[in-house]
Amino acid sequence: MDFELSDPKDNSEVLPQQIPEAGSQFRDQEIELHPKRDALRPTTLVLECVCRDQGQAQCSNKETESLSQSKQGKVNQYIGKQAFLKERPFLDHMGKLEAMSKRVLMLEEGNKELINEYICLKDRLYQYETDRAEMEVSTQQEN
Repeated sequence: MDFELSDPKDNSEVLPQQIPEAGSQFRDQEIELHPKRDALRPTTLVLECVCRDQGQAQCSNKETESLSQSKQGKVNQYIGKQAFLKERPFLDHMGKLEAMSKRVLMLEEGNKELINEYICLKDRLYQYETDRAEMEVSTQQEN
């Protein structure tokens, strides 16, 4: 389809002759295209299915991710409650141990006071017995 722009008269004669030839070439190429298009049809269908499946998979992944995050939140909440439930009895026991420890200290303090009182009484008794023995000796010597 080469033509020169310089001579419009020649071009007007050449162009009508080239139109049927170009149409024939177009039909030939169209005829060649049909088998190629038919050969590509299964591949195109497969690609369309793959694209559709990929879109569905992405949607499913988003739903699963959202569900997973929701479940993870519930798991974290459950773990927190479990930790609290384990910690609470521990703290209760710690409180009881502290109370018992204070009571033991009070009892030990009371025991120390009783021991001191016992020692004082024992010393007084010894002094009394010593004084009594001396009095007996002194009364016997007077007699």
